[in-house]
Amino acid sequence: MRNFVIILFVICTVLSVKSQSKTKDYKYIIVPLQYDFLKGKDSYRLNTQTRFLLKQEGFDVYFDEGEELPEDLFNNRCLAMYADVHKVKGTFLKTKLKISFKDCFGKTILESEEGATNKKDLDIAYKEALKRAFVTLNFSKLQNTLTTEPEVMEEVKQVVEVKKETKEITTEKDVVAEKIEEKEVSTPDTKEVNTVEEKEVKKESVTSNTKTDIVYYAEKISGGFQLLDSEPKIVMVLLETASPDIFLVKDQNAMVIKREGKWVYSENKEGQLKEKPLNIKF
Repeated sequence: MRNFVIILFVICTVLSVKSQSKTKDYKYIIVPLQYDFLKGKDSYRLNTQTRFLLKQEGFDVYFDEGEELPEDLFNNRCLAMYADVHKVKGTFLKTKLKISFKDCFGKTILESEEGATNKKDLDIAYKEALKRAFVTLNFSKLQNTLTTEPEVMEEVKQVVEVKKETKEITTEKDVVAEKIEEKEVSTPDTKEVNTVEEKEVKKESVTSNTKTDIVYYAEKISGGFQLLDSEPKIVMVLLETASPDIFLVKDQNAMVIKREGKWVYSENKEGQLKEKPLNIKF
């Protein structure tokens, strides 16, 4: 049980830290081989020019067809943002284009201003309008928080594997310890055993009543709850995790977990795990 609780604590810490602090720029950009307002693939070489301009900005750019994608992008399309070019309607004497970028869920995350030109030759006009729209883009504000997810899941997977190995080792040790105890421990006097058991039961009962008599009221705050006693005074602050049954305790090496329908305060102090029940009213 102790190992299980420690592993849970590590998993929640990984999820919390990763989701709150780590961000990563978009690694790739996908450019369509055909824009909706034009007929045919790479008309006026506009798609190739889009790719060229993005590569000059340092991006790793691929067409949406006809190219082999890197393995990480093939497995996780959220590593890329998706470019598109639109023709602005309602212009008679000028050619106007806009560039937009969407994430893997289709949400627009960046858009340029209009790039306009009055050139008559469409081959020249489209390219010039594209360049003028491109210079208005501000890539410095782009950050992709979605790319952290595979990394988080990989770390959680490693933690779970460690948990499995620890459990196997612990089980083997327990079996050996039980065999040694069977050989070395003599049968105690029945009267003494009963006396010891009565003392332990009495001690456990008193401890349990003492710890659960106090009722704490959970008050919702940003990112979690604060526990109040009857005064009311803030006793501790609980920070939300990926699980509704697990909270991290702010500024403490501890967490509050729901076990068999009851809340338990679990603290790792100086290498030792200490637990106590909590009566929390949400």
